[in-house]
Amino acid sequence: PVPEGVDFDRWLGPAPLRPFTPNILETGYHERISDFVPGGFMNAWGIHHLDIAQWGNGTELTGPSEVEGSATFPKGGLVDTAITWSVALRFPDGVTVSFTDTSKNRFGILFRGERGWVHVNRGGFETEPASLAKETIGAGEVRLAGHDMGHESHPGNFIDCVLSRKRPLAPIEIGARSDTLCQLSDIAVRLGRKLRWDPAAERFIGDATANRLLASYPLRAPWRI
Repeated sequence: PVPEGVDFDRWLGPAPLRPFTPNILETGYHERISDFVPGGFMNAWGIHHLDIAQWGNGTELTGPSEVEGSATFPKGGLVDTAITWSVALRFPDGVTVSFTDTSKNRFGILFRGERGWVHVNRGGFETEPASLAKETIGAGEVRLAGHDMGHESHPGNFIDCVLSRKRPLAPIEIGARSDTLCQLSDIAVRLGRKLRWDPAAERFIGDATANRLLASYPLRAPWRI
């Protein structure tokens, strides 16, 4: 039975009606069900890291030209999205973003360069060699916008920008492009083959089956956009 105080119909929102099960309310569980989050945890958590990868690569308003990967899926139960995955997103500038469910058993983004690497996550960063962390960014080098938020959060930054009319650190058009990487990854692992992508047209090249998977999900009445 649905617990007292839970409006399960409203909780489901536009997702298809289904029987109630207690663990569906658990944090992180419903994110692995495609009716609620297409692509599951690959999308729900991947967006946070791929967004920074896009930022560092200077491709925030475009996307890859190729994507391919593999994944494992559950054999039964409510969860129907990838449990583990490994995806390669190749960009026209020659950069390949390796999107996996684990990176040395830690969340984050690893930038590899000619002189070493920088690993970044929400808790800080580390470098190899360690001396990279102490270097000063030169006048001719790229400096990304820092985490200079009025309330030290995305909601706080949004409110500040509503008041000041400044551009937020995570504008919707950039967020949409980063989310696209998650969607492309999910489609690629489900089809199990290399896909070519046109980031300007936002369509797969010569692949009707893949393009059909870009279609919007139907919304349960009375929900609408």
